[in-house]
Amino acid sequence: MNAEVRQIKTNAELALAQAYSAEKARLPGDRKVVALRDAAAARFDALGLPHRRVEEWKYTDLRALIREAKPIAGAPNAAGKARAKDAGKVIGDMDARRVVFVDGTFVPELSDLANLSPGLTIRSMAQALAEGDALVADRLGKVMPADGEGVIALNTALMRDGAVIHVAKGATLERPIHLVFAATGDKAASVFTRSLVVIEQGARAMVVESHDASAGHQVNTALELVVGDNAHVDHIKITSGPSDLVHVSSLMAAIGANARFNDFAFNIGGGVVRNQTFVRFDGEGTHAGLRGASLLKGKQHIEQKNYPFPVLFDETRQVTRTYGVYHAFALDAYNIARPATFVIGPEGTICWIAVSPSQRERPRLEDVFDLYTKMVLGMAVVFQMPTVVFFLSKLGRLRFQTCELAINAIENPNNEGEQRSRPKIPASIKQRHA
Repeated sequence: MNAEVRQIKTNAELALAQAYSAEKARLPGDRKVVALRDAAAARFDALGLPHRRVEEWKYTDLRALIREAKPIAGAPNAAGKARAKDAGKVIGDMDARRVVFVDGTFVPELSDLANLSPGLTIRSMAQALAEGDALVADRLGKVMPADGEGVIALNTALMRDGAVIHVAKGATLERPIHLVFAATGDKAASVFTRSLVVIEQGARAMVVESHDASAGHQVNTALELVVGDNAHVDHIKITSGPSDLVHVSSLMAAIGANARFNDFAFNIGGGVVRNQTFVRFDGEGTHAGLRGASLLKGKQHIEQKNYPFPVLFDETRQVTRTYGVYHAFALDAYNIARPATFVIGPEGTICWIAVSPSQRERPRLEDVFDLYTKMVLGMAVVFQMPTVVFFLSKLGRLRFQTCELAINAIENPNNEGEQRSRPKIPASIKQRHA
């Protein structure tokens, strides 16, 4: 007899499920949106908040970190709007078009939507959901599906507002768009925002997000981004807040062929901040840079997750076989990668490699860095692969798995002989910062 094992729900998970039931009738959207919300709520009911037994979340255990779910934020009052006037000042004197959301609600009187550039449309997500906007109906929840992510399912169920931005084919925006999200309520609350940005073929735009919050808030924000073929998009996200802020952000992006996409996440506050990124490449010749920086103090916890770089592409597995990374199975289909740690030098040189018999016997990254300072001059990329080697499939699609990654710039007065003696990566392998 097999008994079904179900995880006991926490008080926070129960409160969030009850919040959806209570808020459902007031959330914007037609019958199709309601169906989308209901399906997402069911997924959250099955998945719950992520915890340390979920590999991708083992360092950000939301079940433990969120003991109590805060009530859903209501519409901002005059005092809240007044407090939000200075939100987003962290970008300084950048001449950007401000689109302001206070406590998860669009505030037109604080926004700059006059004289939009040719080819640019901006509207609130709440309005688009209520009116059955065609772009939202076609794209929402479909850009980069993440069905196994409970926090994204929760965001989909409870999303109230956000930005819907469309940049037409070939258009160039001279001014950046600054999405200002300010959680300024007097009482701690939960805020759920969802934005959709579609940049058509050959267009160019910069989108800046700044997130500010007052004490005790819990923020779950998500952005779906479509970058068309030959388009160029720069995206910057800045997060700040007090030491008891919990902020979870999900970027889901689909990047077209021969496009350029630069993403930079800058964290300067908050108690728990997690920025997770899901990227799909829909064509060849794309250049994508996913970067970030954090200023930490005290017990702040910041996590950047699912950044698919640096990547070692090895379609023929020539290098990984040469270095003994694969188990010696007779059939190629069963050539499963051993746990391996590579050090790749500034000229694409494999400077050092360790192949471990098991996950528990891998070298510490601190030891790898210490060793590397004695070996090579310049920039080193150190990454560990838990299960598979990254490679470019025969279909031309990038295949990624989770990787533990660190990037370190090291200077060493000792010189080049060691580096020159190391084998070069063959031409069939491309080392990229995807």
